[in-house]
Formats: sequence, structure tokens, C-alpha cells
Amino acid sequence: EEIYSVRTLLKIQVSDAFTITPSVWLQDLQMGGAPDYDIPEGDSTGPLVQARPFDLSEAYSDHFELSNLTMTYDLGWGSLLSTTSYMGRRENTPDDETEALEDLIPQGKFIPSVYSPIVTTREFTEEARIAFDPSGSSWSGVAGAYFNTADRHYYVNYLTPNYAQFQNSYTTSVLLPGVPLSDLNYSQHGDYAPKQSAVFTEINYAIDSRWKATAGVRWYDL
Repeated sequence: EEIYSVRTLLKIQVSDAFTITPSVWLQDLQMGGAPDYDIPEGDSTGPLVQARPFDLSEAYSDHFELSNLTMTYDLGWGSLLSTTSYMGRRENTPDDETEALEDLIPQGKFIPSVYSPIVTTREFTEEARIAFDPSGSSWSGVAGAYFNTADRHYYVNYLTPNYAQFQNSYTTSVLLPGVPLSDLNYSQHGDYAPKQSAVFTEINYAIDSRWKATAGVRWYDL
């Protein structure tokens, strides 16, 4: 496993009251294979093994970029804050499905096949808050709004080269009559695009130096 990560942050003091802080975080993860193991058949106490009919790559990769812009303004009696973020991510998680395919549609012969889905994510988040805590007052609190939208795309073509040659095998003629075999065993493409928004507030009242009463409410839509 190799991971490379870099984060950079810059604080810009526009004035005594106004501060802008942009930041960027980049990360790349590469793994030579998944941290999975197999138990030897019939011996649950035996040494753990990696059982694969072929030397097919199961190298995993995960890359993302996360950028943020935070702005704060000191009002004296309170503060304003806005934080905006955007994330892009791409994951590839290949898995050797040679044995699984033979178990599902047996041909009496292992055919190398790799199931390799790719998931991409694009996500935007915004939150804005106003807080108040005036000097000498027993009252303090915060109110704000939140918004998030994401688009996650799932893509996989499960290809098994030369698998269509078994079209007239015993499996297809007896066990799966009328089911056509193809080198493309499985395909899936889909999007998951959740959106959410919320508004919230919280009020505090200092009864004395030891006691404080707090009331708050949050409404959200997902």
C-alpha cells in the first residue's frame, strides 16, 4: 500500500475583522491487492491463504481532491462564517471473479475474469452561520443554513474474454437453455445524486456562573 497526501492552507487577513482561508487537500492511494484472505477448504484452523487460479491484478486505487474556502467576519458582538467545499473522487476496485463465475455458470474450466467497478464522486457543500455573544449579556446563540449536493456515478463492464465459446456447452444446453453467453457477463451504470438542505438555530441563556439553559431546533430536507 502506498499513499501520497499533501495539504496546503493559506490564511489571508484582509482586515482586523475579515479573514479568508483557502485550502486544498490532494491524496492518492494505491494498493497492490485487497487485504482479503481465504480459509483453506475443510480446515478453518489452517494458515490463511490467497487462493487465485490466475495471477490477475486486483490493484486498488483511490484518488481525491478536496478544496475549501472559509471566510469569517468579526462583528464585535458576534461573527459571520461561510465555508464552501468541493470534492472530486475516483475509486477503482478490481476483484478476481474467476472462481465465482465458474461456480455460477460451471463450464468445467476456469476462464480468467476480473470485476472492476469505477466509482466517481463530485460533491459540493456550503454552510453559513451567524453567531452572537455580546459582552456582558446573558444571551448567546447561533443560526445558520446548510446545503449539500453530490453526484456519484457507478460504472462497470464485467468482461470475460473468450467466454462466449461455451455457448453450446452442457451448462447452457441443459442447465440454462436459451440463455445466451457473451464475453460481457455483466454491465451496470448508475447515478446516485442525493441533495440536502437545512436551517438551524440555537439560543443559550446564562442563568448564573454555573447554569446555562439551551434551546435549539434544526429543520432539514434530504
